[in-house]
Amino acid sequence: MTAGQHLVNSMINAHEQPAVISAIMKQQMTSRMRDCVNDAMDVLGGAGICNGPNNFMANAYAAVPIAITVEGANTLTRSLIQFGQGLTRSHPHLLDIIKSIEKGNDQAGFNTHLGRIVGHAVANTGRSFSGALFRRRGKGRGEFALGGTQTAERVDPNLVECLRFFPLPPFSCNSAIQR
Repeated sequence: MTAGQHLVNSMINAHEQPAVISAIMKQQMTSRMRDCVNDAMDVLGGAGICNGPNNFMANAYAAVPIAITVEGANTLTRSLIQFGQGLTRSHPHLLDIIKSIEKGNDQAGFNTHLGRIVGHAVANTGRSFSGALFRRRGKGRGEFALGGTQTAERVDPNLVECLRFFPLPPFSCNSAIQR
């Protein structure tokens, strides 16, 4: 928690606007607070549900739903801020097409960036299917180091099998963008 706080504070001190990271931190800290309060109530048992001056957890337990709603650790924050802005910032061409739309009458820029998005999707699709269908098969206990270099180190065959599907997540993201 402290490391995340220091990360966000250092980004703010550098005059950046860490919207995605601060949304992730807000959601994670609220979720962890919920877990801590629920665990404390489990430890207290029956004493945790009895109201009175000696029950130090009753107010915190009652405040958890309020904190979740107010602090934004809900589906709206996760969907709009984390995934929406995260996708916009991490996709190599999506921010460019948004900027061309914001310019107003930039049809040439829009067409250029749209072509790049489609080209990126086609390249990911081809890479996904070619990697899944025509994978290299190593001899012996594992393939040589990734990328086909002839080194003395061999890679675990299970890792090679997992990395065969590495391009599939970008393919899935491109499919979601184009719907």
